[in-house]
Amino acid sequence: MIFRPSFGNNRRNNVLEYNVTEEVTQFLEDIGDVYNRGLGRQRDVILKAVPYMQRINDMLNPDTGKADREDGGIPIHFESGIFLRTPPTDVRPEVLQGTISRLASIPHGTAINCQGFEPDMNSPISGKPDIKPISVLPFPMGTPDDFETFADFFPQLNFERKYNLRIPQEIKSGDILNAPLMLDPNRMLNELNENSTKKRIREHIFFSVHSDPTVSNIPGGGTANIAFLCGSGIRDGRQNPGPNAHGVSVGCDYWVSTVEYDVLLPEGDFAGDNKQKIIVESEARKEEKAAGKIMISPCFALELDKKIPPNTIVKFEATQIQYSQNVTLDFDEMGWPHISVATLSPSNPVPIEASQVVF
Repeated sequence: MIFRPSFGNNRRNNVLEYNVTEEVTQFLEDIGDVYNRGLGRQRDVILKAVPYMQRINDMLNPDTGKADREDGGIPIHFESGIFLRTPPTDVRPEVLQGTISRLASIPHGTAINCQGFEPDMNSPISGKPDIKPISVLPFPMGTPDDFETFADFFPQLNFERKYNLRIPQEIKSGDILNAPLMLDPNRMLNELNENSTKKRIREHIFFSVHSDPTVSNIPGGGTANIAFLCGSGIRDGRQNPGPNAHGVSVGCDYWVSTVEYDVLLPEGDFAGDNKQKIIVESEARKEEKAAGKIMISPCFALELDKKIPPNTIVKFEATQIQYSQNVTLDFDEMGWPHISVATLSPSNPVPIEASQVVF
């Protein structure tokens, strides 16, 4: 969701837009060691870097209220960047725990550098993530924790009525979007974690990155914006309205989960010369497809080399990545939230060797 500036309108009438998206994030090959030179008593460090590319399309169909556009969706976001791992440093600066940084460029004209402490990969958290609510309320500029001043100010947030400066203008019963979800986009993450009895989140790790060093508690970080986004102040004796949509901060929480999926094996004798490779949908994916829901659960590419009796269900694991990102855009003397949430699973079938097919 995003509150965005609207030409010719006052503060109350900036446009509130919601999208239901399909995302492809591609993690590219590790670029290897990146040497950073230390000064004085600070030894050199070696960074690890993984590039990524992200494309997001809006799939919300205004006619049906579902995420079922047949044209492939409307492209609304492209991002290229790098995830960096920096080892601990004890002199310059004193950061005694390894950090994760996300460096990215966004075509609207913003570059970001977000940092956070790396999670303990050897101590995952048991069970599904505990994902807290997130507020969509704008706030007085510079006071992101003020959820009271404008709590009842915006007619766009009254989802019981049609409103022409909101996308979608009208919320109908049965639509994929509903009032609780629109007031707390993180609900979608929790709902997707609980939408089937045919899968179980066994464990997860959590980490968070932020552009503001007072939030991350790590020196550095920040955002940089082009002139159009930054806007201007007083020019030629005239007071200008300030930023158009200045991206002042970016924070993102990540949950990387190991998920067990029920998989119904194909019946048959695959021993000896009958060995085959077969792609099978997880049972959770079948449920999602039958219900017309967004398909998040993966398929599996199985190597089969034994006889499989009827109705044989086994469990296979796959990785799921979820994130909740909150960008603050400053304009019209206020901070406006731009919130993105997503649940990502492997787009290609997860390979399963014959030795892993045990029942």
